[in-house]
Amino acid sequence: MIQRRGRTGRKNKGKMIVLITKGTRDESYYYSSIHKEMKMKNQLSKRCPQGEILSNIDHNQMKLPEESKKQVLKPLIYVDHREAKSGVTRELSNLKVEIKTTTLSVADYQVSQEVAVERKSTQDFVKSVIDKRLYKQAKELVENFQNPVIILEGENLYACGLHPNAIRGALASLAVDFGIPIIPTRSPEDTGAMLYRLALREQEDNSREIQLRAEKKPLSQWEQQLYIVESLPNVGPVTARKLLEEFATVKNVINASKNDLKKIDGIGDKIADKIKEVVDTSFKNLKTTPKLELNFIYEDEKS
Repeated sequence: MIQRRGRTGRKNKGKMIVLITKGTRDESYYYSSIHKEMKMKNQLSKRCPQGEILSNIDHNQMKLPEESKKQVLKPLIYVDHREAKSGVTRELSNLKVEIKTTTLSVADYQVSQEVAVERKSTQDFVKSVIDKRLYKQAKELVENFQNPVIILEGENLYACGLHPNAIRGALASLAVDFGIPIIPTRSPEDTGAMLYRLALREQEDNSREIQLRAEKKPLSQWEQQLYIVESLPNVGPVTARKLLEEFATVKNVINASKNDLKKIDGIGDKIADKIKEVVDTSFKNLKTTPKLELNFIYEDEKS
């Protein structure tokens, strides 16, 4: 087994062989390190006679009294029940975090009174952009917590089928419009380690009382209006606001003609057609069970 020099002799004694290719830069580094090591030993021997360096150390002073040792903090993290069986929770358990599984109305993890964390894998992030769930969740985070955080877990964010500019726009909206910091992590284990550090940071004063958000804040009237308009095809938060500012009411938006819709910046022929198709098409009741006709073929008929 080949191992770098810094790890040699940490636990057991052993023989170290240094392999160097002649005429390479490694050879220069090797002799340079030997020269520096000898220079360090000479300086130490001049300041203190050899053999007295360690003998003059009072080993009793190196031991901290029990009462002065800082108690190791065991942070508490509330975990939403949907995350209970994830790799993140397993990593938090390995880190000796006190975990309390509950139903969180907003976010996936809560580490303090002000800090809650929404965890999204790269695939889930893209899906939430497509179905507009991301902006609704961001709005709820900002309304319920002073310092919300979104953890974006995984790699290949731009290889999920959505145009890169749409992903960049979503990231920019979270950071600028909602003011939510986005922390990238590589894996569930990395996410667990990040949550652990967040919890330590928030609970370092030993204040572990966390008031859970049992219910979401009720939507105001204008938020409900935006929510209804945002449900229209290819209509995001910005376009929904423009539509309501132009037509004043949700009813007027629904009743607007195709030409009127196209007056709004960001709405062209395709989007206007999709909106009118959803608004004007009759509802089909899918609950009716289709009639099935069974034709039996008997052995006599085969012959």
